[in-house]
Amino acid sequence: MWISLTVLTITAILVLTAFAQVRAHETATVQLASNLQVASYELHRGEKVDYTWTASSFLLFTIMAHLEMPGHNQNDDIVYIMLNTSDEGTFEAPYDPPDVGAWIYNFSFTNVGFQEINVAYDISKVRSSGPMIFMIALSIVVVLGAVFAAILLRSARR
Repeated sequence: MWISLTVLTITAILVLTAFAQVRAHETATVQLASNLQVASYELHRGEKVDYTWTASSFLLFTIMAHLEMPGHNQNDDIVYIMLNTSDEGTFEAPYDPPDVGAWIYNFSFTNVGFQEINVAYDISKVRSSGPMIFMIALSIVVVLGAVFAAILLRSARR
């Protein structure tokens, strides 16, 4: 009985952790001759963002880096640009953060056509697998502990 409850609890934890990794799917309409910023992340060098999108017509997909630092005015750096009806990939931040300030990466669509364009997209920061590994290790420890406790209880009854 104790082992069954432990296994059921561990299974529930693993399933809930897996569902927490699912990304939200968004849709938007990009108006004529307009720019629509859809996501913004503060990233350090090497951190990643997954993206995928599909549009009803050609859109300009842009990832721009903006340095936010006291007393510093600069134009944004274009770090990725794609004119297409769809694209997918993983963006990896190229810059180390300064001692004071941060690099903000903005993800946007620009309508360069003559009609409104519908776009469906998923853009999300890639999360570390560390918490998932910890949960799996903890689950194994709990199962082994439950098995050990059951063996001790059984031997104590004899």
